[in-house]
Amino acid sequence: DSITMNNIIVDIPGEIDSLVIIGAHYDGAVASKYYQAATDNASGVVALLSIAKHIGHSKFRTKLCFWDGEESTSNLVFNGSKYFVNSEVDKHRIRWYCNLDCCGRLNDDIYLYYSQSIQDLCSNAYELVSTYDNPNFNILKKIQNNRGSDYVPFMNAGIPIWGWNDCSTLKFNHTIDDRQDKVSISKIQYISTITLKMLQFL
Repeated sequence: DSITMNNIIVDIPGEIDSLVIIGAHYDGAVASKYYQAATDNASGVVALLSIAKHIGHSKFRTKLCFWDGEESTSNLVFNGSKYFVNSEVDKHRIRWYCNLDCCGRLNDDIYLYYSQSIQDLCSNAYELVSTYDNPNFNILKKIQNNRGSDYVPFMNAGIPIWGWNDCSTLKFNHTIDDRQDKVSISKIQYISTITLKMLQFL
Protein backbone atom coordinates (compact mmCIF):
# COMPACT_ATOMS: atom_id res chain seq x y z
CA ASP A 1 0.00 0.00 0.00
CA SER A 2 3.03 2.30 0.04
CA ILE A 3 4.45 2.54 -3.46
CA THR A 4 6.70 5.22 -4.91
CA MET A 5 5.83 6.11 -8.51
CA ASN A 6 7.68 8.41 -10.87
CA ASN A 7 6.48 10.27 -13.94
CA ILE A 8 9.20 11.23 -16.42
CA ILE A 9 8.44 14.52 -18.16
CA VAL A 10 10.30 16.23 -21.00
CA ASP A 11 9.39 19.93 -21.34
CA ILE A 12 9.98 21.43 -24.80
CA PRO A 13 9.64 25.21 -25.31
CA GLY A 14 7.52 26.49 -28.19
CA GLU A 15 6.63 29.70 -29.98
CA ILE A 16 3.14 29.66 -28.45
CA ASP A 17 2.69 29.21 -24.72
CA SER A 18 -0.37 26.98 -25.15
CA LEU A 19 0.56 23.56 -23.83
CA VAL A 20 0.16 20.27 -25.67
CA ILE A 21 0.89 16.95 -23.99
CA ILE A 22 1.73 13.54 -25.44
CA GLY A 23 1.88 10.63 -23.03
CA ALA A 24 2.44 6.89 -22.69
CA HIS A 25 2.49 4.74 -19.57
CA TYR A 26 5.72 2.84 -18.98
CA ASP A 27 4.49 0.52 -16.24
CA GLY A 28 3.17 -2.93 -17.02
CA ALA A 29 0.42 -4.78 -15.19
CA VAL A 30 1.48 -6.18 -11.83
CA ALA A 31 1.99 -9.66 -13.29
CA SER A 32 4.19 -8.25 -16.08
CA LYS A 33 7.28 -9.07 -14.05
CA TYR A 34 6.69 -12.49 -15.63
CA TYR A 35 6.27 -11.24 -19.23
CA GLN A 36 7.42 -8.53 -21.61
CA ALA A 37 4.31 -6.27 -21.77
CA ALA A 38 5.45 -5.61 -25.33
CA THR A 39 2.25 -4.10 -26.69
CA ASP A 40 0.90 -2.83 -23.35
CA ASN A 41 2.72 -0.61 -23.25
CA ALA A 42 6.27 -0.89 -24.52
CA SER A 43 4.80 -0.05 -27.95
CA GLY A 44 3.52 3.32 -26.72
CA VAL A 45 6.78 4.08 -24.95
CA VAL A 46 8.80 3.36 -28.11
CA ALA A 47 6.45 5.63 -30.10
CA LEU A 48 6.94 8.42 -27.54
CA LEU A 49 10.72 7.94 -27.54
CA SER A 50 10.68 8.24 -31.34
CA ILE A 51 8.68 11.47 -31.07
CA ALA A 52 11.18 12.77 -28.50
CA LYS A 53 14.05 11.96 -30.84
CA HIS A 54 12.55 13.72 -33.88
CA ILE A 55 10.40 16.53 -32.50
CA GLY A 56 12.96 19.30 -33.00
CA HIS A 57 11.28 22.72 -33.00
CA SER A 58 7.74 22.82 -31.66
CA LYS A 59 5.00 25.33 -32.48
CA PHE A 60 3.43 24.88 -29.05
CA ARG A 61 5.10 24.30 -25.73
CA THR A 62 5.09 20.51 -25.53
CA LYS A 63 5.39 18.06 -22.67
CA LEU A 64 6.26 14.45 -23.41
CA CYS A 65 5.09 12.43 -20.41
CA PHE A 66 6.04 8.89 -19.50
CA TRP A 67 3.41 7.92 -16.93
CA ASP A 68 3.84 5.53 -14.03
CA GLY A 69 0.97 3.70 -12.38
CA GLU A 70 -1.50 3.45 -15.27
CA GLU A 71 -2.22 -0.17 -14.47
CA SER A 72 -4.28 -1.12 -11.44
CA THR A 73 -2.44 -0.67 -8.15
CA SER A 74 -4.38 -1.13 -4.89
CA ASN A 75 -7.55 -0.86 -7.01
CA LEU A 76 -6.47 2.55 -8.36
CA VAL A 77 -5.69 3.27 -12.02
CA PHE A 78 -4.16 6.14 -14.03
CA ASN A 79 -2.13 7.15 -10.97
CA GLY A 80 0.61 9.10 -12.75
CA SER A 81 -1.57 10.97 -15.23
CA LYS A 82 -4.20 11.69 -12.56
CA TYR A 83 -1.55 13.20 -10.30
CA PHE A 84 -0.25 15.31 -13.19
CA VAL A 85 -3.69 16.70 -14.09
CA ASN A 86 -4.50 17.46 -10.46
CA SER A 87 -1.18 19.22 -9.81
CA GLU A 88 -0.43 20.93 -13.16
CA VAL A 89 -0.38 24.66 -12.50
CA ASP A 90 -0.73 25.42 -16.22
CA LYS A 91 -3.76 23.16 -16.64
CA HIS A 92 -5.81 26.03 -18.08
CA ARG A 93 -3.26 26.31 -20.90
CA ILE A 94 -3.48 22.68 -22.00
CA ARG A 95 -4.69 22.70 -25.60
CA TRP A 96 -5.02 18.93 -25.91
CA TYR A 97 -3.64 15.62 -24.71
CA CYS A 98 -2.56 12.77 -27.02
CA ASN A 99 -2.36 9.24 -25.60
CA LEU A 100 -0.21 6.35 -26.86
CA ASP A 101 -1.29 3.03 -25.40
CA CYS A 102 -1.26 -0.42 -27.05
CA CYS A 103 -0.54 1.20 -30.39
CA GLY A 104 1.85 -1.29 -31.97
CA ARG A 105 0.01 -4.56 -32.34
CA LEU A 106 0.89 -6.75 -35.29
CA ASN A 107 -2.36 -6.27 -37.22
CA ASP A 108 -3.72 -3.96 -39.92
CA ASP A 109 -6.02 -1.74 -37.85
CA ILE A 110 -5.28 1.51 -36.04
CA TYR A 111 -7.90 3.40 -34.07
CA LEU A 112 -7.62 7.18 -34.04
CA TYR A 113 -9.83 8.12 -31.13
CA TYR A 114 -10.76 11.56 -29.87
CA SER A 115 -13.19 13.49 -27.73
CA GLN A 116 -15.87 15.51 -29.43
CA SER A 117 -14.19 18.70 -28.19
CA ILE A 118 -11.15 18.07 -30.43
CA GLN A 119 -13.39 18.85 -33.39
CA ASP A 120 -13.57 22.46 -32.21
CA LEU A 121 -9.80 22.72 -32.61
CA CYS A 122 -9.51 20.99 -35.97
CA SER A 123 -12.73 19.83 -37.59
CA ASN A 124 -10.89 17.97 -40.36
CA ALA A 125 -8.24 16.27 -38.21
CA TYR A 126 -9.23 12.81 -39.38
CA GLU A 127 -9.16 13.88 -43.02
CA LEU A 128 -5.67 15.32 -42.50
CA VAL A 129 -4.46 12.00 -41.09
CA SER A 130 -6.05 10.13 -43.98
CA THR A 131 -4.10 12.16 -46.55
CA TYR A 132 -0.74 10.84 -45.35
CA ASP A 133 0.69 7.97 -47.37
CA ASN A 134 -0.49 4.79 -45.67
CA PRO A 135 -0.45 1.65 -47.80
CA ASN A 136 -0.39 -0.82 -44.92
CA PHE A 137 -2.91 0.14 -42.23
CA ASN A 138 -6.65 0.72 -41.90
CA ILE A 139 -7.25 3.89 -39.89
CA LEU A 140 -10.55 3.72 -38.04
CA LYS A 141 -11.94 6.63 -36.07
CA LYS A 142 -14.15 6.64 -33.02
CA ILE A 143 -15.41 9.02 -30.39
CA GLN A 144 -13.89 7.95 -27.09
CA ASN A 145 -15.68 7.42 -23.80
CA ASN A 146 -14.16 8.26 -20.44
CA ARG A 147 -12.60 4.94 -19.53
CA GLY A 148 -9.64 2.86 -20.53
CA SER A 149 -6.31 4.69 -20.31
CA ASP A 150 -4.38 7.78 -19.24
CA TYR A 151 -6.55 10.12 -21.29
CA VAL A 152 -9.34 9.67 -18.71
CA PRO A 153 -8.06 12.22 -16.13
CA PHE A 154 -7.62 14.79 -18.91
CA MET A 155 -11.05 14.09 -20.36
CA ASN A 156 -12.65 14.34 -16.91
CA ALA A 157 -10.98 17.74 -16.50
CA GLY A 158 -12.59 18.95 -19.73
CA ILE A 159 -9.38 18.86 -21.78
CA PRO A 160 -9.70 17.74 -25.44
CA ILE A 161 -8.08 14.35 -25.99
CA TRP A 162 -7.07 12.19 -28.90
CA GLY A 163 -4.79 9.21 -29.32
CA TRP A 164 -3.88 5.93 -30.95
CA ASN A 165 -4.87 2.40 -30.06
CA ASP A 166 -5.29 -0.90 -31.86
CA CYS A 167 -7.19 -2.98 -29.34
CA SER A 168 -9.16 -4.97 -31.89
CA THR A 169 -7.52 -8.02 -30.29
CA LEU A 170 -7.11 -8.08 -26.52
CA LYS A 171 -6.73 -11.84 -26.07
CA PHE A 172 -3.09 -11.62 -24.97
CA ASN A 173 -3.34 -8.35 -23.05
CA HIS A 174 -1.89 -8.74 -19.53
CA THR A 175 -0.70 -12.26 -20.29
CA ILE A 176 2.59 -14.03 -20.90
CA ASP A 177 1.76 -13.95 -24.64
CA ASP A 178 2.24 -10.16 -24.80
CA ARG A 179 5.66 -10.60 -26.39
CA GLN A 180 7.85 -8.69 -28.80
CA ASP A 181 6.77 -10.92 -31.70
CA LYS A 182 3.29 -9.36 -31.37
CA VAL A 183 4.63 -5.86 -32.14
CA SER A 184 4.76 -4.07 -35.49
CA ILE A 185 7.72 -1.67 -35.61
CA SER A 186 6.47 -0.19 -38.89
CA LYS A 187 3.14 0.67 -37.24
CA ILE A 188 4.90 2.37 -34.33
CA GLN A 189 7.00 4.36 -36.82
CA TYR A 190 3.89 5.39 -38.70
CA ILE A 191 2.03 6.48 -35.56
CA SER A 192 4.95 8.52 -34.24
CA THR A 193 5.44 10.20 -37.64
CA ILE A 194 1.75 11.12 -37.96
CA THR A 195 1.64 12.41 -34.38
CA LEU A 196 4.55 14.74 -35.14
CA LYS A 197 2.76 15.97 -38.28
CA MET A 198 -0.45 16.54 -36.35
CA LEU A 199 1.41 18.96 -34.06
CA GLN A 200 1.35 21.38 -36.99
CA PHE A 201 -2.45 21.33 -37.33
CA LEU A 202 -3.84 20.88 -33.84
